[in-house]
Amino acid sequence: MEVFEIQNYEVKYYMISRLAVEQKKITYLGSANPSTFHKLLEVINKNYENIVADISAGTCKHLDTVDNNIADAIRKRLRPNSKRSAELATLINDKNKVSYSDFWPYLKLLVTWTGGSCGISLNSILPEFPEEIKVFDLGYLSSEMRGTITVNPETNDGLPTIHENFFEFVLKEDWEQEKSNFITVDQLEMEKEYYLFVTTPTGLYRYNMNDIVYVTGKFRNTPTFKFLQKGKGVTNITGEKLYENQVIAAVSRMEADLKKNIRFYLMLANENDSRYELYMELTSDMHMDIPTVTTFLDNAIQEENIEYKTKRSSVRLKPLEIYQLKQGAFELYKKYYLDQGQREGQFKPLILQYKKDLAFNITEHCIK
Repeated sequence: MEVFEIQNYEVKYYMISRLAVEQKKITYLGSANPSTFHKLLEVINKNYENIVADISAGTCKHLDTVDNNIADAIRKRLRPNSKRSAELATLINDKNKVSYSDFWPYLKLLVTWTGGSCGISLNSILPEFPEEIKVFDLGYLSSEMRGTITVNPETNDGLPTIHENFFEFVLKEDWEQEKSNFITVDQLEMEKEYYLFVTTPTGLYRYNMNDIVYVTGKFRNTPTFKFLQKGKGVTNITGEKLYENQVIAAVSRMEADLKKNIRFYLMLANENDSRYELYMELTSDMHMDIPTVTTFLDNAIQEENIEYKTKRSSVRLKPLEIYQLKQGAFELYKKYYLDQGQREGQFKPLILQYKKDLAFNITEHCIK
């Protein structure tokens, strides 16, 4: 646990990588946010030779840069392991890159958030894991409370924690029309979307989580739901009311049809120019065919949102613009917000937001 107290972002991930890679028989891996798996693998590949050398010698690079108590706790776990280091040395392929399936072949279970924007990050890292790995949703969890417990590993349905918290809901369309028609768990309708409000033992009363949840079914007599998107994940330039899940659906179709693998993307509503701008980072270093991708996505979004289509047809919304981001842009984006005080475990990028609200300078990371 001491390693998580390290303040330096890169040093912390190196320490985690060095200690974890030495263990071969890991079967379970968990993190609230799947972006952690991207960062961990990036650090492992970037420092692979150093990690292998450290494991062989029973040492750990950067140990002299951390607090003495942390360093002492880590040293107690270090032993020369020439057998594991020799095994790791044989795994590097002709691309000088390893995957999770290479050094952790026994991984069976991956626990993380799978909904909303986290699904994008998860889908792009899954090919690095063993094919038979099972993904289990962490459940609806926040700093305010644990909202659900996953009860179905196939559908990731979440059972609300009604024994701990009091839940109230307002239909999405009602809340967005400023109608406060609160209902309780027993009144939920299947396959409907709701804004969630909670009253908790820690003192929160009818607290607006600003989250939209989707009712998936029932566990015995209790409705189950899953996180769909943040309530802020909706923009409206000229009456189109575009939702984050509509953008995610359109990009997912593009990935499948055009055989693109997206590491990260961000849709910004540019009110000054009456258009949307989509910034995308691929998992590989190849260049996108911007015109083809733009045409596909603009049409896909129109199919997802009839009002967007109407506004595009009337030219009230100008054509979508797409920009390709340089490799590593997401990590810089994430680091920026962590440096502002956001907790890494709670970091969820808003895939759809207004350009005026974005503090990070995304344009300086575009491929010219």
